[in-house]
Amino acid sequence: MKKQLGLVALSVISLSLPFNAAYAQTADCAIDVQPIVATLIEAQTAAASGDQDAALQQLADAKTAIETLEAGCTAEPLPPPELSETFTAPDDSFTFSYPAGWVAGQFVLTLDSFGNGGRAIIGSNETALDMLTQTIDNTKLEPEEQAAMIIAGSPSTVLYSLGIYDSTVEQPDLSTLEALTDYIQLAIKDGPLFKEIADPVYEGQTASFTIADTEFDGMVLVSQLDTDKFAFTLLIGDTGTQAAVNSVAQAIHSTIQ
Repeated sequence: MKKQLGLVALSVISLSLPFNAAYAQTADCAIDVQPIVATLIEAQTAAASGDQDAALQQLADAKTAIETLEAGCTAEPLPPPELSETFTAPDDSFTFSYPAGWVAGQFVLTLDSFGNGGRAIIGSNETALDMLTQTIDNTKLEPEEQAAMIIAGSPSTVLYSLGIYDSTVEQPDLSTLEALTDYIQLAIKDGPLFKEIADPVYEGQTASFTIADTEFDGMVLVSQLDTDKFAFTLLIGDTGTQAAVNSVAQAIHSTIQ
């Protein structure tokens, strides 16, 4: 079984976390509200019989149980990674920051009517880098490995760089963040590579959605930088590392300019 995660692959490429927070997953989080519901029913019964003190105590017990359940299923947000390296596109069309020790692949320039922009691919090591640049065969990322595809330019630059632009078909108006994000998400859904694709979450001028497969957790972010310039980030990591994927993807994406 071979999967292609390169240029054309995204066209054949969930749990959604808000863009502004990436949380660590808790190991054992079983949500069972039935005991709480039973306590609330008892509180209602006590109140109906005129025993207000008992009703209030049962409400307090229910509140404590809810707080305990919530605390057991909510971890502290992951701290953003330190981004000490800077990538500058050869045509000076965009820059972004990324973690120290990561490696960068060959920049792919995409010329369109606006004349600049393109795609950069980076990875935590060469193996991770290859996951987004080569055909892979029954391999997957290690827990600490991640790889990212960063694109900046006009909507057509983004789509050309993803391999989902068909010059023989009249394209819809993709000049807004919502239109471009929806188009990209639908293109990804049309492909078999990722099993789960969440709906986009919009916050300001940025949209995000998570993707997942049996071998990868991933996150996609799209931002409108100015009238004719958009930024796109796809970052993948090992399965079970969605929180870390979100944290690194959001940090890198926020530096694109």
